[in-house]
Amino acid sequence: MRNVLILAAIFLGIGFSGCPLPPPSAPFGTTGSYTGTWEGQDSGTGEDLVCELDLSLEQDTSLPFPQNFGVTGMALVDLSCTQLGAILEAYDQPVVQEVMVTGVLGGNGEMLLANGACPPGFCVVLAFGGQGEDNDGDGLMDSYSGEWNFTVLPPGMEAHIFTGTFSLEAE
Repeated sequence: MRNVLILAAIFLGIGFSGCPLPPPSAPFGTTGSYTGTWEGQDSGTGEDLVCELDLSLEQDTSLPFPQNFGVTGMALVDLSCTQLGAILEAYDQPVVQEVMVTGVLGGNGEMLLANGACPPGFCVVLAFGGQGEDNDGDGLMDSYSGEWNFTVLPPGMEAHIFTGTFSLEAE
C-alpha cells in the first residue's frame, strides 16, 4: 500500500511540476486508397445489394493534437448495381457518386466519416462508422469496415436510403 501511495505522489508531482504528458498520436495513418464493397438494402425498393465502393483518404499525422486525428477524402459510390442507377442515367446524373467526406480517427482505430451538407438540387448524404486496422504493424491502415448509410434524393423523386455494411482494403 505504501508503494502505491509513493507512486501516486510521484505521478502527481510530475503532473503539477509542469512536465506535461506527451500529446496522443494517431494509432496509424489513413492516407491512401481503399477498395471493396458495400452490402445492404435500398429502402425504396427493398432490393438486397452488393456493390463496389472506393475511398481515398488523406491525414496529416505530423500535425499537433487534435488535428493529427482529422481525416478527409473522397468516396466513390457505384450505384450501377441498383435500380436507382438506371433512373440516374435517364436523368443524366452520374451513376458513380463522388462524395467528399471528412471525419475523425479515434485512438482505438475507430473512424467516423461523413459529408457535411445537402446542396440544393441533387442531394446525397453519406456516413461511415467503422474500425480501421493496421494488420502488418507498418503504421498505415490496411483495412476499414463497419456500417454505413447513404441517402440519395434526386430532384422531384423519392429518397433512396441505402443502409448496411462496408468492407475496404488498402490498394
